[in-house]
Amino acid sequence: MTWMDVAYKVLKFYFIIYTAVSLFFITEGMVYLISFLISLPAVYAILFLNENKTANILMFTYAVSLLVYPFIAYDQYGIGAVFSVILFVPIIIYFLFLYKEDHL
Repeated sequence: MTWMDVAYKVLKFYFIIYTAVSLFFITEGMVYLISFLISLPAVYAILFLNENKTANILMFTYAVSLLVYPFIAYDQYGIGAVFSVILFVPIIIYFLFLYKEDHL
């Protein structure tokens, strides 16, 4: 098991936990509801589909959520968090692309 396998499993675990926690914030505003709805197909893929489809759906989900996550980060933490989201979400998408190309 390589470091990419471990990081991929941690990323999947984090995504499921993030989706479960986002249920508590749905009443805070429409952005949280949209974020939850965007993450549902990825949770389904993590739980029930094979790894290749899961990696593709996770990449697509993170790409679409890049439109929503900055608003959530600004609402919770301020302007500094927006820049970190804009920086780290493309890195996660690139990691998922590399993982899919190397391991699947």
